[in-house]
Amino acid sequence: MFELTLAAVLLAVAGTAAFCAQACRTRAGLDRLRRRIAETEAERDAVSTSAAQSVEESEARSTSALNEAKSRLEQFIAFAPASVAMIDRDLRFIATTRRFATECGFDGSDLAGWHVSDILPTFGLDWPVALAECAAGTLNRRDEKLLELPGGTTRWILWELRPWLSADGNPEGLMLMTKDISERKAMMLELSRALSSAESAARAKADFLATMSHELRTPLTGIIGMADSLLADPSLVLSPAHRQMIEMQRRCGSDLLTIVNDILDFSKADSGHLQLETIPVGIKELAEGSLATIAPSARAKAVATELTIDAGLPSAIAGDPVRLRQILLNFLSNAVKFTPAGGRIGLAVAADGDGIRFAVSDSGVGIPADALPHLFTRFSQADASTSRHYGGTGLGLAICRQMVELMNGSIHVESEPDKGSTFSFTIPNGPIARSAASEPPPAESAPVRADVAETPPAPVAASPKATLSGCHILVAEDNATNRLLVSKMLEKQGCRVTLVGDGCAAVEAVTRPNAGHFDLVLMDIHMPVMDGEEATRQIRLRQTDAHTPIIALTANAFAEDIARYKALGMDDHIAKPIDWPLLFATIDRHIDVADRERALPTLDGRTLAELRSMFGPEAAQELVDLFAVELDSRMAALSTSDARATLAAEAHALASAAKSIGCAELSQLCKALERKIIGGSEDTGAELAAILAAARRASEAIHREIGLTLAS
Repeated sequence: MFELTLAAVLLAVAGTAAFCAQACRTRAGLDRLRRRIAETEAERDAVSTSAAQSVEESEARSTSALNEAKSRLEQFIAFAPASVAMIDRDLRFIATTRRFATECGFDGSDLAGWHVSDILPTFGLDWPVALAECAAGTLNRRDEKLLELPGGTTRWILWELRPWLSADGNPEGLMLMTKDISERKAMMLELSRALSSAESAARAKADFLATMSHELRTPLTGIIGMADSLLADPSLVLSPAHRQMIEMQRRCGSDLLTIVNDILDFSKADSGHLQLETIPVGIKELAEGSLATIAPSARAKAVATELTIDAGLPSAIAGDPVRLRQILLNFLSNAVKFTPAGGRIGLAVAADGDGIRFAVSDSGVGIPADALPHLFTRFSQADASTSRHYGGTGLGLAICRQMVELMNGSIHVESEPDKGSTFSFTIPNGPIARSAASEPPPAESAPVRADVAETPPAPVAASPKATLSGCHILVAEDNATNRLLVSKMLEKQGCRVTLVGDGCAAVEAVTRPNAGHFDLVLMDIHMPVMDGEEATRQIRLRQTDAHTPIIALTANAFAEDIARYKALGMDDHIAKPIDWPLLFATIDRHIDVADRERALPTLDGRTLAELRSMFGPEAAQELVDLFAVELDSRMAALSTSDARATLAAEAHALASAAKSIGCAELSQLCKALERKIIGGSEDTGAELAAILAAARRASEAIHREIGLTLAS
């Protein structure tokens, strides 16, 4: 029992000991766990503290970076070298650059929060409409404006208006960008003033050239014309000495005219006023005509001339015949001038690539090599003694160079002292030269050669005296010498001439009631009281049922002047000094055109009314009755006579009588018949038939007029 009890006690003790031991171990484990928990909490606290510190540091860095970026943006906006402003939907400024504020007159102030109407009261833009365009995505405006600033000053700005967008791409307001262009505007204004001044100077120069042309050519017309008149007058018996003096006067006048033309041509080319026309020009006619012009001078020096034209060339080229002839004559005249007696001059025309080459060669004195590069510059000659020995202004070749360059061509010279020179120019072979109509005849297979010095001078064109006889011409000219000269030359052609000294008198003479009929008017341009341009304008305004040909007789030969004259209603022009054969041919051509185109009345009631007004009804009726009788008798004579002198006399008398009574058609037909008979024409059947028909119409009209008068 005891042992059992002891065993139980021992077992209990052992169990208790084991329990105690287990408890001790458990307590130790709990202690370790507590320590671990404490350590974990300590670590957690450390980590939390570190994380908090890290977040704070990150926030601080982000805030600092954001503030720095904001500061940079603000500085960029403030100091950007551009004038920019952001405007919200309430039309208030969100941000502006300092330049914008300064250009708006606010000296760099911060304009944020200000309304656009406070800052830009005179901008003149419909801002609500701009906002609507912004919302619709169609805003894109750009313009220039003169902006009025505070204090009353102004500034030119170039402005542009665009939308500014939010992060999601929606329009949030307006972006206004401006640029001060006041300096550019001032510069443009200055340039405009300079251009205006230059244009005024150019106009003044053109006016000066026109005036000088008139003032120089007008007296030259008298000098050369009077010499021509004296030399051509068969009734004037001149001694050899007197004839020589007059010829010398004429030659000096021509030389002076050449110098005047050179100076004016050079001035026109230098200022860009030299204009060229492009028409078909016959190569052979151009070359032969140029050589024929200098042939007398060449013969006087015993200088032979030769012309060579390649067979393969077209018969015509497109160009300005006057300027081409001017260039050739300059080359040829120089060749004659610098070639001694017994020498030779040649003109050759040949193909040169795609162009045509005209070359003038001579066996003259030649030109030193060092002088060749300067020959085509203004006022240049081979040496100073050249002008003293040979004369000349040194402008001719410079003008030739300018004209050739205007034709898109090139000009050249080759020369050796004592061996001669070759001056040439090449111009493009225009389309007209390649047309079938302008190709040379196939039969021509050899070069054309002509020794002009050995042929007689070209005959002077026959005078159109016969066709001008009886023409009534009005000459409006303020210069007394030229009035006398023109009237004498026209009277030698059989013309009746009426002279007036100003444009006002010319208008009165042509358009006044009861004025005599003029076949043509020669109109000077520069005249007192009323100039020729205004006189032409007035005549054209007042002549509603007739067209009297008007020819400008003027020293203003510039292309722009000629175009203006034609626009005013002038039919043609003749330059001073006057080329008399050209003047007579031009008058004849326009009178013929006027005769063909003028729709003349059979019986002009106005003439009858004027007769009644002047003489009274009874006397006027008596005149009509007498003319009716005269008409029958003269028509009988015209129908039966074969004598040409009788026909001319009857036509002349009937033309005068018919005109006085108002039968303009019959009068004009009779004058045409008279001119044709005097001109030597044998074929007058058509004219006589036309006169007989017109006479029948006139007779019927007169009898109707008599019947109406008797009935009244």
